[in-house]
Amino acid sequence: MRSAGLPRLVGLFVFALTLWLIAGCGGSQQEGDGQQQQEPVVGEFAGEVSDANAFVALVAGESQDGEEAREVRAYLCDGREINEWFRGTAEGNKLDLTSEGGAHLEGNLASEASTGTITLDDSESFIFTADPATGVAGLYEVVLSDNGQLLGTSQRGALLEGRVADVLEEDGSYPVSGTITPPEGEPRSLEAVSNTTEPGELRFIVLADGRVKGSNRGGGFSKSFLPSNF
Repeated sequence: MRSAGLPRLVGLFVFALTLWLIAGCGGSQQEGDGQQQQEPVVGEFAGEVSDANAFVALVAGESQDGEEAREVRAYLCDGREINEWFRGTAEGNKLDLTSEGGAHLEGNLASEASTGTITLDDSESFIFTADPATGVAGLYEVVLSDNGQLLGTSQRGALLEGRVADVLEEDGSYPVSGTITPPEGEPRSLEAVSNTTEPGELRFIVLADGRVKGSNRGGGFSKSFLPSNF
C-alpha cells in the first residue's frame, strides 16, 4: 500500500511545483514590464506661455555613443523683457535646466507635449505646455545681415527667409517680411516688427500659426522681434 501510494504523492508534488514555477515566472515578467522606462523623447516643441505673454521652444536631442544623458535646449522670449536661454543635459525625459540669466526650468518630455514650470530669477513662475513642432513651428537660429536680410533654420529643417526694412515706423519699429518654408509643405508668409536693423545672431520662436517672437542671442534686447499685430 505504501509503495503504491508513493509515486502518486510524488506526482502531485511535481505538478504543484510546476504550477508554482509557472506562476513565479509570470509574476517576474509582469514586474519587469512594469519597471520598463519610457523611451527618451526626441524632437522639437513650441508653445505659448499666456501668463507671461511669451513663447517657449524646446529641442531634445538623441543620446550619443550609448550615453544616457543627451542635450536639451530651451528658449523663453516675450520680445520685450524676457529673453532666457537654457542649455543642459537630461537623462530620460525629466527636465531640470538653468538659464544663462538664472531662470530655472523644470518639467517633462512626452510624445504628446512638453510640460513644466519656468521660474525667473525674480521668483516669478509660469506654467508652460509646448506641443510637438509641426509645419513652421520651432526654434530657429537666425542671422540678420548688414543689408537687412534674415536667414535661418529650425532644428527640423524649416527655412526662414526675410528682410528687415530700413523704414522707421511711427512707433519706432521696422517692418519685417518674408517666408517660412516647413520641411514638407508650401512657404508661409512671415510678418513681424523689429526694434533694430543692426546685424547679428538671433533666436526666433515660431508657432504653428506663424506668429514669431525672438531676440538677440547675447541676451538683453538690443534686438527684438514681435508679430506685426502684437
